[in-house]
Amino acid sequence: MNEWQLQKGNADLRCIAIVDDVPESQYLAPEFELFRQLFEDRGIKTIITDPQALTWRNGQLIHHSDVGDTNIDIVYNRITDFDLSEPKHTALHDAYVSGDVVVTPHPRAHALQANKQHLTRLSNGEILKEWGASEADRELLSGCIPPTHNVTPQNADELWAQRKNLFFKPISGFASKAAYRGDKLTKRVWNEILQGSWGSYIAQQIVPAGHRLVNVDGVATNLKFDVRAYVVFTYYGLTDSTINRRWSRLSGTDGSTYSEPKVAAFRQACHANCALQTRH
Repeated sequence: MNEWQLQKGNADLRCIAIVDDVPESQYLAPEFELFRQLFEDRGIKTIITDPQALTWRNGQLIHHSDVGDTNIDIVYNRITDFDLSEPKHTALHDAYVSGDVVVTPHPRAHALQANKQHLTRLSNGEILKEWGASEADRELLSGCIPPTHNVTPQNADELWAQRKNLFFKPISGFASKAAYRGDKLTKRVWNEILQGSWGSYIAQQIVPAGHRLVNVDGVATNLKFDVRAYVVFTYYGLTDSTINRRWSRLSGTDGSTYSEPKVAAFRQACHANCALQTRH
């Protein structure tokens, strides 16, 4: 609840809205419910809602439902329109800009910390040197961030020639949507990228995935994996890993997935983090 205290001080936190477009249809809808339970366990009323059920009026963001209207204090923002520029997000955008509701994560945080455009600069040693970054910091960043370039008409021919070593990603994209491995890229799709059909793109050097040998139904299987670290403010919260076959979440033969332990661990970490935030 650190963000609430930073923006609103000691004001009472009465209601949180978990907001996404058509939330009941989202793949991560069970996660929304998990967080609703987490917040309500702490005594905070929590609503899961579509942004079109919100209005901004008289300095208050309001949720409308058949049982009545509810004033919203915090929005846990799961919308992938990161700058809230789409017309259906106008009420939320205006309430956020006016400071009448706390939004997390918010558009400014995405612009500063999650915009893929930054990778073109953070992977450029000359730019980092101009910015005054130390040699040690430049070496650290070069070891973590693959060389990344904007896709432009000027470098299009060079990037196409090198495409087998590149991965192409839309700057405003998410969840691998409209992202392409260069060795799978067709000329038709490449032309659509150059025409800006899905917005601006970056080209990033491919980094081969790590592999683990895993027993799957009694068969030793070589699977790709990644490791992710979760940090809230300056507090380390959780490290997890996902093991994939062809980049799809590994499932058991009975249709179950291996996500349950991770969800349980994540909930425990969230509880611990909430307690830590309260103590500080």
